[in-house]
Amino acid sequence: MTDAILLIDDDESLRRVTEYNLAGAGFTVITAESGKEGLRRFRKEVPGLVITDVKLGDMNGLEVLAAVKKESPDTPVIVITAFGSIEMAVKAMQQGAFTFITKPFDRETLRLSCEKALELKKLRAKTRLLSEEVNRLTGTEGMETANSAMAEVLMTALKVASSEATVLITGESGTGKEVLARLIHQNSPRKIGPMVAGLGHQERPLSERFRRHPVPGRGGRLESGYAGQTATGHPGKGSGAGRFRPPGKD
Repeated sequence: MTDAILLIDDDESLRRVTEYNLAGAGFTVITAESGKEGLRRFRKEVPGLVITDVKLGDMNGLEVLAAVKKESPDTPVIVITAFGSIEMAVKAMQQGAFTFITKPFDRETLRLSCEKALELKKLRAKTRLLSEEVNRLTGTEGMETANSAMAEVLMTALKVASSEATVLITGESGTGKEVLARLIHQNSPRKIGPMVAGLGHQERPLSERFRRHPVPGRGGRLESGYAGQTATGHPGKGSGAGRFRPPGKD
């Protein structure tokens, strides 16, 4: 039930009203009257979104939030309470809540918050699938070899991935230098940033390759790789070499 909403509230009358409003907006709603029951239903039903009150009969709503995030970090959680305060809101957001809503709230506010939370979860799932597909297509995911020399190259690449060293990859055109560079990138602490390749391609304008601001509002490829890594092919004829640089390396 990936798009279902789990509503946890020990106030029966408010729980029923909220369930009615959400169902009327087109959502599938699962309800629980306590924190423990809510977590049990969460594990069984696997909803796409959790809405929890802060004041529950058996446990604190922030404890529910922490448990959900521990088991399923991508599941958004909306925290609602009649005891709203800046301190409580900050705690909820620090623990990973999608948003914090104070009672009384109108049905439109809740509906929009639910829609945005579910859309964000779907977007993250699509991004992850796209990243996995890119890894598969570039051949860096689960790369294996029966060749002892190549096995040594892969082992060296994995060892150097965690370092700040500039890596020189040499070889004829088409032998997989960029694939190896991607393997290093995806096993490094800088994998959260982009890997920018092709800076040495002469057909790319110099402004696109190196200037920090070649066009207003648009950074160059070198700049875009600042938080990640850059792979540059040397423009010299037949050099067949490429440098793989962590950010900040001259």
